[in-house]
Amino acid sequence: MYVEVQYKRKGGEYSGPVYTYACTIPVKVGEIVLAPTARGDTPAKVVSVSIPYEEINPKYRDSLRTITRKEEPILVTPEEEEGFPLFEEA
Repeated sequence: MYVEVQYKRKGGEYSGPVYTYACTIPVKVGEIVLAPTARGDTPAKVVSVSIPYEEINPKYRDSLRTITRKEEPILVTPEEEEGFPLFEEA
């Protein structure tokens, strides 16, 4: 399957140019995946799925990188979410 993604920007939003990747895992629009880039795996939001091979630019279609995993959610305890200190200060 081929998907299109947008990378996470410094402000925290996913925007900017759309990039096409091969994808070996089931994903839905809106999910966050780790897209391989020259700088390592980068969080990216899936904006389109099931892109037909014929619609991919012929210049790039045979050299697409492959997404193999989703971003793992960061687990936060209720105390951390409320801003309480994790450790008691002496």
